[in-house]
Amino acid sequence: MRPFYLAGEFGPLFAVYVPPATGAEPRAIVVHCPAFAEEMNKSRRMVALQARALARDGFGTLVFDLFGTGDSAGDFGDATWDAWLTDVRGARGWAESHCDRVTLWGLRGGALLAGAAAREAGAVLERLLLWQPVPKGEVWLTQFLRLRTAGALFRGGEKETVKDLQTRLLAGEILEVAGYRIAPGLARGLLGCLLAEDLLAAGRPVAWLEVSGAEVRELPPGSARVTTGLAEGGVPISTSVVPGEPFWSTQEIAVAPELVGATVALLRTPPR
Repeated sequence: MRPFYLAGEFGPLFAVYVPPATGAEPRAIVVHCPAFAEEMNKSRRMVALQARALARDGFGTLVFDLFGTGDSAGDFGDATWDAWLTDVRGARGWAESHCDRVTLWGLRGGALLAGAAAREAGAVLERLLLWQPVPKGEVWLTQFLRLRTAGALFRGGEKETVKDLQTRLLAGEILEVAGYRIAPGLARGLLGCLLAEDLLAAGRPVAWLEVSGAEVRELPPGSARVTTGLAEGGVPISTSVVPGEPFWSTQEIAVAPELVGATVALLRTPPR
C-alpha cells in the first residue's frame, strides 16, 4: 500500500495505491471514484476490502479523496462538479501512465463522476465498474437535501422544502446540510448529470452491481430501466445483484462480502 498526493489542479489530492500482492505488473489499474459526503465515510471499509481483494488477484487499485473531502486540499463547501471531474481526470491520467488497462470504479454518486469522465477517455479505459449507481445527479441532491428538511422538522424549526433549497442553491447561496456545506457550483453540476446519457456517449463496457436484502435478486425498477436502455443503445453491459446491506448508509459500519467476491470474479473476465 503506497500513500501519496496527486497533483490536483486545485490542490493536492490524498491518494493510496494498492499494488498487486505478488509485486508483478498489474493486470489493470482500477481507479475508485468515491461516494459523496457521509456515504464516502461509511464506505471506506468496503473500498479497502475490495482493493485488497483485487490486489490478491493481480490488480492495482487507486483510491483518492476528491477536492474538499477526506485528506485532500480544500473544503467541501468550495467543491464544484467541474473541479471533481478534473480530479477524476488527473487520477485516470496517473493510472494510464502506469498501465495500459484502466477501469473506472464508481460508487453511488461517484458513478456519476465515472460516467461523465468516461466521455473523454480513450481506448485505455477498458470498462466502468459501478456499485449501486445513482442514475441522476438530481436524485442524489434531492436525497441529500432531505436530510436538512427532515432535521428542521425534527428540531421544530422553519419548514423547508427540497424545491426551496434547490432554488436557493441555484440563486447562488451556499447551504449547510448534515454538517456539509454545498455550493451552487456543485449543485448545478449534479442537477445536469444523467448517468445513462454519459454511458451511452462513452460507449465503454459497463458492469453494474447492486446489493439487496430481499430474497429475490433483481435490480430495482429504476436501475432496470437504465440498464435496459443502455443495452438497447449498444452499450455492452452486465448486471448483478448480490445479498448485502446498504453499507453506504447504515448506522454502524457494515460490509457486503459477496459484493467483493462478485467484483473480483467479474474483473477477471475480459469485457465483451
